[in-house]
Amino acid sequence: MRLRLSFGAVFLVLVLVSAYLGFSDTTMPVNDKAMHFTAFFALTTAFYWIVETTRRRAINTSLLVCTVLGGIGSEFLQAFLPYRAFDAFDIVANLIGSGLAVLLNTLYHRRMLERKRSARSQYQNIPENEIEFVGHEAGTNDEDVNEAVPSSFAEDEASASK
Repeated sequence: MRLRLSFGAVFLVLVLVSAYLGFSDTTMPVNDKAMHFTAFFALTTAFYWIVETTRRRAINTSLLVCTVLGGIGSEFLQAFLPYRAFDAFDIVANLIGSGLAVLLNTLYHRRMLERKRSARSQYQNIPENEIEFVGHEAGTNDEDVNEAVPSSFAEDEASASK
């Protein structure tokens, strides 16, 4: 499992900015629902690609962390702040933004894996009768090769195979 640090850094910056805007008493001159949608779309997109893992695991962790904990949990947390109010429509905007991000990232991830598989299948195995070893003439057999190997090495090989 490999971490993609650039996506992790972007996610961390987005979390800090979103937390500041979501939990402070500042107001923005923008549509609140559009800001919720955009924030959770960006957060989920960055989070989806942090860990290089299977598509199913990326979907499940993104839905759990960003959609459930972030999208729903943050709104319930705002209900406890004196200068913020709980709004169910904010949860809807969060869920739509996060859900759309998961959907688009999943489609892209599937396409990316299909392209990798098709590129891998373009290469074919070489039939055994066409393989030539470097340093050997075509048509030599194992007995000829064993004669060229020092006897101590051949004895070690023979005892290891028994």
